[in-house]
Amino acid sequence: MSTLREKWHAAVSMWRTPGYPPLPAAILRLCRLYAACDEDEICAALHQWAREGIRTTVFVTGAFMERKGERCVALAKAGCELGLHGYRHLSPGRIAPHRFEADLASCVRAFKRRGIHASGYRAPHLSFPASLYPVLRRMGIRYSSSRLCQHDRAEPMEQCISFMDVPMLLHLPSENAVLDALRQHFAEGKILCLHPYGLLGRRRHLVRRLLVDSGLRAVTIAEKLDGGKGMCISVDFGF
Repeated sequence: MSTLREKWHAAVSMWRTPGYPPLPAAILRLCRLYAACDEDEICAALHQWAREGIRTTVFVTGAFMERKGERCVALAKAGCELGLHGYRHLSPGRIAPHRFEADLASCVRAFKRRGIHASGYRAPHLSFPASLYPVLRRMGIRYSSSRLCQHDRAEPMEQCISFMDVPMLLHLPSENAVLDALRQHFAEGKILCLHPYGLLGRRRHLVRRLLVDSGLRAVTIAEKLDGGKGMCISVDFGF
């Protein structure tokens, strides 16, 4: 789970981006999003989506896997792809490389103890230095989905993210504004990054509505790499 220090750095990083609310407002709104998050409700929603054929990629921490292993296994059996999200949700860009590798190795072991082989990785807070891709390759990880497409540097194993929800939600947008912002990202091959305290929460019906309206299939990122046609909805569990 993120420490308070990690959450502080995440809020500051978003605040430094042009167009975001003043820092006190950003922190307050981020805390409110966290407080409204209901783990049971989110997992039930993912199961419901799976029953409807909406296949998602869920990145979970090793710590969450150890605490809620049965819940993770149930998501995998329902049809979700489970990906690595670090063991303690530490930002790779803020820790030494050897510490990153040790943290990731702990995450891999937690997955293996539950019989789950993960082929994908997402960096907490989308903070991932290019120098760490060799570490992923050494550990047998097939892909990373840790950068926004506009920041991608054409790294072959990077499956870049078209849209990430939390920065937009800090502006307290109306439902119509959310729909307008999302609509352009509902296209073949695009990857959305949602959070339990973001659009996957109380506004998840908007995501489902746009997916139905678009006529697209929702495939996992691993399925996309294997030639599956559709768009990808990914979820970050930083619990």
